Amino acid sequence: RGAAGSSKTSPAGFRRRLHGRIDVLVNNAGIGLEGRPLAEETTARMLRVFRVNTLGVLYGTKHAARVMSGGGAIVNVGSLAGELAWA
Repeated sequence: RGAAGSSKTSPAGFRRRLHGRIDVLVNNAGIGLEGRPLAEETTARMLRVFRVNTLGVLYGTKHAARVMSGGGAIVNVGSLAGELAWA
């Protein structure tokens, strides 16, 4: 298992090899966009936010769960930005 994305090449797999196991993952990364009407927003910028804020959490969780031995805790931290309307 040395292919890209495997537990041997992922950050979680690297952490496990160094310290033996992972007990906790805290997903606490996110980005936002400066205020701009949605009608003026570009697809590229919206995709960047989606990739970091959504896929980052999913990939982090996926790779940590693979190497958590016997259980653990995954904490997902959200932001107020996710609750604000975009007009």
